[in-house]
Parts: sequence; C-alpha cells; structure tokens
Amino acid sequence: MAAAVAALCSAAACAKINGGDDNTDDGSSNVPGVELVNEADKEISTVAVGLTDYEVMLAFSEGLTKENVALKVPAEASEWCTASFSNEKDAILLSTEFNMEEDRSATISVVDIEDDTKVYLTFTIKSIAGYFKVTSKPAYEIVETVPTMKVSAEQTTIEFTIETNLGNWYAYSYGMMDLGPAPWIGFSQASGRGGETCTVTINANEGGERTALINFDLEEPGEDAMMSNYFCLTLTQGPSQGSVNPEDFKIYYWGPTDEPVYLEGESYDVKFAATDNYKQAAKTFEIEPEGSSYFPLFCVPGTTEEDTSIDKDYPWIMFSIVGSLKIGPTANTTGAARSTDLVLFTDSTCATELFRFKITQEGAAEAK
Repeated sequence: MAAAVAALCSAAACAKINGGDDNTDDGSSNVPGVELVNEADKEISTVAVGLTDYEVMLAFSEGLTKENVALKVPAEASEWCTASFSNEKDAILLSTEFNMEEDRSATISVVDIEDDTKVYLTFTIKSIAGYFKVTSKPAYEIVETVPTMKVSAEQTTIEFTIETNLGNWYAYSYGMMDLGPAPWIGFSQASGRGGETCTVTINANEGGERTALINFDLEEPGEDAMMSNYFCLTLTQGPSQGSVNPEDFKIYYWGPTDEPVYLEGESYDVKFAATDNYKQAAKTFEIEPEGSSYFPLFCVPGTTEEDTSIDKDYPWIMFSIVGSLKIGPTANTTGAARSTDLVLFTDSTCATELFRFKITQEGAAEAK
C-alpha cells in the first residue's frame, strides 16, 4: 500500500512539569523535572500512516535522568502505540500502527520510576484514521466484494467522486485484452485531491464484449500498473448491436506460405482426432471486416439444422475470440464419433446466418 505523508501538528500545551512554589528568588525552579525540546511534540498527530521510532526529544533538569523515570502508556493504547527510551540520547522513541479504521488518542506520561503517581511530563499522540472512498453516478454494484459495473455498447460517461484524506489520487485503466491502458476509456483528469470528481468516458463499442479495470490509487501508475489496492472497478461493456452486410463478410486462415486462404461457400468442415484438445490442436481463423468477430456463436450438437438455441450439452467443443477465432475440442474418451456445428450470425437477433463450421471428432475406435 502507498504510504501517506504523516502530518505532524502542534496544539495547546499539555505538558506539566512537577513543581509548585519551590522557586528561587530569580524565579527558576529547584525541583527536578523534564521538558520537551520541541513544543510541537505536546500533541503529535498522524493521518493513517504509522510512526516508526519517531523521536520525542527531552531536556532533563539537574538531578533527574532517564534512569530515574519511566514511561506510562494507557493499556487501551498499547495495541496500536508503543513508547520507549532511546539508548543513545535523551529521547522517547514513539511508534504507531497504520490506521484506516478509527480515530485514536492516547496520553503518554513520564513518571517517577518508584512512584508512578508523580508525573513529570505528559504529551498526547493522535492517530487519525485514513479513508479512501469512491462513489459513482451511475452507482456501481458490489459483486463478491468487487466493485462491478456493466454498460451498453453506446458511448457512456461515469462520474466518480473520490473522498480521501491521504493526499493526491491517480486514475488509470487496464484493458483485459489490451494488456495495458484501455484505449477506449478516457479520464477527465489523471489525478486530483480528495473531494474532486473525475469523469470517465467509455467509447462506443463497435466490436464484442470487452472488460477493463478502472483504478483510483495513491501512487502514480507505472507502465505495468494493473490493479489498485485502494479502488479497482471491473467494467464490462456489452457488444455492438449492429449488423454486418454478408457481402462484406470474409473468413480465412493462414496457409503454409503465410498467405490467407479464404473459405468459400456458407460452411467449412473442421475435423479433429480423438486425442486432440483445445490447447494443442485448436484451429485459428481470421474474420473480415475487422471487428466483426463479435457476432453470436452457437453450437448445434449433432446436426446441421439451423437451430439457433444454445444447447447446454456441448462441453467438448470450445471457442474463443480474442482478435482471432479459435476452435478446439476436448479429447474424446466416449469411444464414439461426435459432431456439432458452430454458427455465426449477422447480428444479435440470430435471424440471418453468416457462416457455419461443421465440426466432427473421431471416436477412439476410429482413431486406431
């Protein structure tokens, strides 16, 4: 997590040196005591960040040393605050925990080592809870603890308000298929302070469903920044609802001489051996026009009829579209040959078929 800068601030005096009327004629005290070297240490405040061996410098009067005094920390503060004397100088070493939970306060006393009711000095340590809260219009959902939002294919704007007392925030995106900043997401400002609003613009989607992470962080993102520890929203944009002219549609694969081999007609036979699987035997196809690979794909098990329903009994054939269309099976252990069709349509209504892959896979007996 990013470390916020500790804010050290002073307040009204809360130190008291044990004394009274035992003064000399010139007004100085004869009573042994201890004072803070830095008056600002009478009240020490931090925002979220924990302290590590912060030095509270002390000035002892004649007749009093560290060996004659002890430190008294309230029991309820001992879980988040520790104090000890330095071995090298007249100072108290103060440490506190990182705090994003609640405001805390403790008064630490320097007391007589033999009589802890005799107080020489007190000072206060305050730990102010840090917060980092992001809200949006429209509001995002929390799905299994993860901020999530789904938007349509049309251009969309989302207003994010970032509330924090931890300093500047930074905004960035990560496209799950871009493997870096999503070029289809823009920010009205790349950074800001608590209370400011950042408008995020999602460009119109002319392709398939796509996903990106929208992040608000306390650290300026590096080139490989992917996910913020402070706020990370999973954004999914739906596919374009447009259609393609069948006359413009082409599908091809790369031949052995790196030349495109275009598939003619309305269908293409794809055959797999019984032992083939998606990882090592998937077949890759390219689709034109560019961006048209978002068209709905349906498996039609065991038939070549124009059935546009999605049958749930086709776990053996897998396909993916990430730039290219890949089709592959799982190994066939049934002992019998099997077949299915993979169908592409002109649009999401599935009314007009563009192309059909007729897929068969050998049974174990045939493979022999």
